[in-house]
Amino acid sequence: MIQRELREGDLVRLPVAAFAEGGESTVQTYLAHRVDRPLGPAGAACRKALLAALSHDGGAARPM
Repeated sequence: MIQRELREGDLVRLPVAAFAEGGESTVQTYLAHRVDRPLGPAGAACRKALLAALSHDGGAARPM
């Protein structure tokens, strides 16, 4: 789907170097939700991805 959208011009690639010198940038990410309602499928997938990213950066960010 993404390849098609790139071909059709709906999505464009951004030059990574535009974000920061050396092509790297740091972004703080938060996941907030109501404690009385469980995360839905998308929120749960996002949480899983964020936790996986934490395990790859040595836990520099605060775990959820």
